[in-house]
Parts: sequence; structure tokens; C-alpha cells
Amino acid sequence: MIFRESGMTFEFAPKRWIVKDFDHHPFYRILSGEGFKGVDFIGLLDKETLVCMEVKYYRQSFPESKEALLHFLHQEAEKVLQKMEDTLYVVGLIHQYHRRKRLFRLLEPMVSRYPRIYREWGFWSKAKQLSASPAHCKFVWFVGFTSPDTTALLYQLPDLLQLFHPHLSLCFAPIAHTLSFKVQPDTVPHQGVFSNFSCGIF
Repeated sequence: MIFRESGMTFEFAPKRWIVKDFDHHPFYRILSGEGFKGVDFIGLLDKETLVCMEVKYYRQSFPESKEALLHFLHQEAEKVLQKMEDTLYVVGLIHQYHRRKRLFRLLEPMVSRYPRIYREWGFWSKAKQLSASPAHCKFVWFVGFTSPDTTALLYQLPDLLQLFHPHLSLCFAPIAHTLSFKVQPDTVPHQGVFSNFSCGIF
């Protein structure tokens, strides 16, 4: 599965991922008019984890100022987390919409077990189920800066990943608009780094 966002290309291994371009999905398009903010991608990983993903590419520069960079990232993290909270709320609304159908209610135990087959009903049923459990719901924020100096500063902040939210993973690196990334699961919890066209997210 290949998606494009902010001029970048993201590839998700189809055997492990089921991913939707959330902020372009018809349901979200309707609800965004009500003031909700959604993430870029929402996906099921191995049918066991709901992953909300936001991509941000910044042109701001923070030459040799860790404090200014941290302040900026804290401000942006609040916006990203609000988007992710709104996304989970919208997942619940979409699930409620489907449950208005008697056939959906009858088939839900089955379709939620096979979201790859029942791609619409199954996806939203499983997403709603996983969103209720923090252990099965992850937030990933892909961060890139045009400035090489700012990117270098990111790598000088070893505790950066602990500063935001217990379920928010921060993936960072020099991101160029021409790059493509394969998003693959990693064994390291709550962290990720763009590297060699791949990204471990947790």
C-alpha cells in the first residue's frame, strides 16, 4: 500500500498493514466541517494495534538552540495530540453510524475478525475495538525539518521521545520531499528514526 503526504511517499507492507488515508476519507470529510481535526493516516498493524499517523514537514530553523526547538516541538505536539484525540472520537462516530444498520450489528463479531476481507465494516469495527485499549493504540508523529542544523539538533536530544505523551512515538530525520519511506514495525518501543528509506515506529 502506497500513500503520499506532504510531498513524500509512504509504503506499508500489505501483509501486515491495513491503512486508510484518513483525512481524505469520505466520513472524515463530512465530520471535518464540524470542527474535528484528523490525522493523515490510520492503520491496523497485524490486526492487533491501531496506529494513528501524522506527517509534519517544517521549514522553521533553530540554529544551535535546543531550548527554542523543544519549545516549538512541545507546542506542535499539543496540536498533534489533539488531532489524534479527535481521530479516535471520529472512529467512534463512524462505528456508531455503521451500527445503525441491523446487518452490521448481526455480522460485527465476524467482520471485526477479518478486516482485510470486510475492508470497510471490518476496519472500523476493529479500529473501534482497539481504540478502547491504550495498550493497542499508538500515535506516531513523523517530523522533518528542511534545515540540516535543526535536524542535527534533534539527534542531540536523547530524551526527546519521553517529553510528550506515553503513547506518542516521534520519528525524526532529515526528510526531503523526494524521498520514499517503507513503514515497518520495529522492536524498540515508543521510538522511531527515518533511516535508509525505512522507519521503525515501535
